[in-house]
Amino acid sequence: VAFIPWHEWWGPAVVYLAAFVLCFNAGFMNGASMAGMYKYGSITSVTGTVAHLGVEFQHGDLDKAKHYGLLLFSFFTGSSICGLYIPNKHVQIGKQRYGYALFNTSLFIVLATYFNNEDFS
Repeated sequence: VAFIPWHEWWGPAVVYLAAFVLCFNAGFMNGASMAGMYKYGSITSVTGTVAHLGVEFQHGDLDKAKHYGLLLFSFFTGSSICGLYIPNKHVQIGKQRYGYALFNTSLFIVLATYFNNEDFS
């Protein structure tokens, strides 16, 4: 077994630990929101929506499951469209089209809020 110097494994170990802590925190927040006052919406991004989707499938409420499935589809579609606007992997302020992506994201959020006709409360 070869000895690996600490400076070669320390960086990845910290990243993995931070990723674990963030995932744990997201799961904890999802559980707290599902048990509390945010019963019909998630307070985290995709993980809360996936958790709600699973719970609604388990309860057999296909209308709410469809709602959360469409939320997931919309998130991934919007992420893909923003990826088309910003094709580079590296952040380059002033050289990429961040304004277009943010404007379209804001526009779709406003439109979704305006056209929302379902009340889950």
